[in-house]
Amino acid sequence: MLFEQEQRRRRPTGHYWIAAFFLSVFLVAVALYYSATDLPPDSFSTQPGGHSKSRQIYATYLTAPSADQAVTSQPHGFGDDDPYFVGVRMLNYQLRHAPETRSKRQLPFVVFVASTVEESKRAVLRGEGAEVVEIAHLGADWIHTPQQRWSDVMTKLRMWEFEDDYDLVVFLDSDMLITTCLDGIFDEAAAQPRRTLDRPNATVADEAALPDEYVMAGVPQADLLQWPSFNKTANYDQMNAGLMVFKPSRKLFAHYASVLAIPGRFDATLPEQFLLNYVHRDDRSMPWARLDLVWQAQYPNAEDIANGVRILHDKWWNPWIKNDTAELFHAWRWRMEGFYEGVRGKIYEPAYYRLNNTN
Repeated sequence: MLFEQEQRRRRPTGHYWIAAFFLSVFLVAVALYYSATDLPPDSFSTQPGGHSKSRQIYATYLTAPSADQAVTSQPHGFGDDDPYFVGVRMLNYQLRHAPETRSKRQLPFVVFVASTVEESKRAVLRGEGAEVVEIAHLGADWIHTPQQRWSDVMTKLRMWEFEDDYDLVVFLDSDMLITTCLDGIFDEAAAQPRRTLDRPNATVADEAALPDEYVMAGVPQADLLQWPSFNKTANYDQMNAGLMVFKPSRKLFAHYASVLAIPGRFDATLPEQFLLNYVHRDDRSMPWARLDLVWQAQYPNAEDIANGVRILHDKWWNPWIKNDTAELFHAWRWRMEGFYEGVRGKIYEPAYYRLNNTN
């Protein structure tokens, strides 16, 4: 009898279970709060109207996929038919969310898109925290690109029109992977404004006037795979347009447009890269500035990674790329997918299915 009374006395009461429930809720809330601190403040938000308040930004450019575009050999997720779209999402994840690569200055990531990019993809990018800005088509009838996906590539030059919005842009191609925070690139000497040189013999009468100052910084076009990057076969006169630091300027855009309008003025094999190199070559009034080669490795390998190269540039989705860096690219891709599915609850899927299942 005494034993049964003692057991009833020790049995948890209703008040106990209520207290336990609220304690559990509190602990879960604390856990969620501290897991959320892995995200920078407002990491999924953009400013009203689609433009941030920051005058310095990271940016990329996205076009619609073309029929001749190579795709990943492992179609497992939304957007696998468009690896450049997946690449843009990866850049956004790295620049805004991943602790070891995100901007410590909380700089925005702006995706400039061609008019042909589907609204469903724009919704995904906005939902994942990028700013999406459409730019109007720019081209020239005399340019015939060797690849169909380059038909919209000259439109990229319209980024220079955003003089009222941004002071300095770090442009990254969508086939790039980041290995560390890139904020320091804004402080590089090569990324600071320069006065346009007074070189009368370098000006051409049928080209528009030049701005008084400009920013154009990049790394040389490299060819071979060995480390270190500065020993790779490279054309040091040729800037690779995959990584650029530039200052938007409507006057400079007008100059680019005037050059574009003149048939045969530059080699159009790599249209926008060769136009930019024509305008910014060393013997003209606005020569491009060289960034340290540690900022980007084209055709990267394990030695590039081990020696701290900050941006790896390769089309990682192509099945014939089987080097040790391809595994790193794919690992980051699936880490990104896991982040959005696990931490934010598949935030891109509602937009995609709502826009693609209207029947």
